[in-house]
Amino acid sequence: MLGLVATDLIDASASAVGRAGLNAESVLQCLVLRQQRGFSYEQLAFHLSDSVTYRTFTRLPDHLSPSRSCLQSTIRSITPEILERGHQVLTSSLVDTVIESLAKLRIESIVVVSNIAPPSGSQLLDDAVRVISRLLAKSKTKTGLKIRFADQRKASKSLAFRIFNAKKAPSLAATDTVADETMAAEILRGKQVFYNAADNRMALDGYLTCASCHLDGDSDGRVWDFTNRGEGLRNTRRLQGEGGTRDGNVHWTGNFDEIQDFENDIRNRFGGLGFMSNADFSATSDTLGVSKAGLSPDLDALSAYVESLDRTAANPYRDADGSMTAAAQAGEQLFDTLGCAGCHSGPTFTDGQRHDVGTIQASSGQGSGQPLAGVGFDTPSLLGLWFKAPYLHNGQASSLQAVLDSNEHGNTASLSQQERNQLEQFLLQIEGFVPVSRLQSRQSGQCIDVDAGELDNGADVREWACHNDANQRWIFERMSAGYFVLAAEHSGKCMDVADQSTAVGDNVAQWTCNGGDNQQWLPVLAKAGYFALKARHSGLCLGVSAQGSLEQQTCNGTAGQLWRQH
Repeated sequence: MLGLVATDLIDASASAVGRAGLNAESVLQCLVLRQQRGFSYEQLAFHLSDSVTYRTFTRLPDHLSPSRSCLQSTIRSITPEILERGHQVLTSSLVDTVIESLAKLRIESIVVVSNIAPPSGSQLLDDAVRVISRLLAKSKTKTGLKIRFADQRKASKSLAFRIFNAKKAPSLAATDTVADETMAAEILRGKQVFYNAADNRMALDGYLTCASCHLDGDSDGRVWDFTNRGEGLRNTRRLQGEGGTRDGNVHWTGNFDEIQDFENDIRNRFGGLGFMSNADFSATSDTLGVSKAGLSPDLDALSAYVESLDRTAANPYRDADGSMTAAAQAGEQLFDTLGCAGCHSGPTFTDGQRHDVGTIQASSGQGSGQPLAGVGFDTPSLLGLWFKAPYLHNGQASSLQAVLDSNEHGNTASLSQQERNQLEQFLLQIEGFVPVSRLQSRQSGQCIDVDAGELDNGADVREWACHNDANQRWIFERMSAGYFVLAAEHSGKCMDVADQSTAVGDNVAQWTCNGGDNQQWLPVLAKAGYFALKARHSGLCLGVSAQGSLEQQTCNGTAGQLWRQH
């Protein structure tokens, strides 16, 4: 049989140069596997690179993982005539060796819907115990090894019957289902896509889904070897607090510029059919090229869900009133002195760029198939560092102290142990846009305040010594394109530029929230956690007048226009 296959595979005109390819046996086994499992060539390539069982069945050498195009061209070179002759050889061999008499004919059957009840959970568990026990017993007999195990088949069967025939348990309590869904429809749909491995567009055979590594938007805490993807060892990043593409491209090497680019992983790594048409995917398969947005409602919903994961949990390292500890405030000064904000800048503490900061190791591999030296990795946001260990691209640092021990990364060699501890405390206590917070001026250290806690429209918004009353606490509500409306907690009214004026120097007051452009503010990255607030309607920045009231001003990046959540 192998000789027949080899006649189709061997090209007499080809020269015997280059590396060895697939042998005839591997090609034939790959063909059988593809036919038996119904794989596409792309799915076959994925499973051969991923499954030890399939590699063993197809006799693939350890170093060889054939690509989709290689499998397609090689398997298709076997002609129908050779396959028919091979079938004749096999049937003759079965008769000659008395394995089959061919007296019985096996016919393919079609599965149809029937009224047979599906197995219960207890039956499935009993089947699992029975099969495992049988295999262990057979292994013990065939190998002669001392395999110690307790045969629980009778006990399992008895327990399965008892569960199946048990009377219905009494009701302990009634729980209402969700009456009013608070999650936006598109975000809810995206969350369903994120978790649904049963959808064959997401994965083959319920193999995996986004939540397999990012349950609840968190991390599985593992470091994966992605060498076969043109990368290296990669630490699973947490999605919580990242806001999708809020800070730029995603992944450690910034190889996806939109969440919809995960269509590539879904098709090439998950074995899924994909959420886009093949034509659209072919035109947008470059993850840094033509956008996939708008080509699949489900991918757009998935993006909306991931983008919605823009908040971190309350920080357990801060003081009870939510302020930074004295050690963290000292660490903040060190952060500025060391120039950490050169890369970790703005309200999310990242410049969204790649840098080589001396953390590349042999296990780091490459970045999208290219050398990492001099290019490095994406600058991660520092928000929520307290729950993001281990750190760095390959998890090489188990703690922030281990990160600070790297002299090349952050110029920390000159720090004493006390200073390292202070810097660590600052890093652990960094927060991003929390739902409700004070806004503190970099220039004066005072906070944005609704004058005297007034409730009326038109009440003046000004600077005042920071306290924690509701007229200094502002509710951040995300709008579109990164803009927010800021509502005073005591009145529920929004920070508003009067009469939608676009003139420099016009007053900012509180007014009934209406979502207008003159009530929407864009945080613009500065450094050390500070940001400017730019009005959507005018492009002018929130600043402080000579009298201490807030007004819109020409943006200039000075301390009087910089704010931070406090």
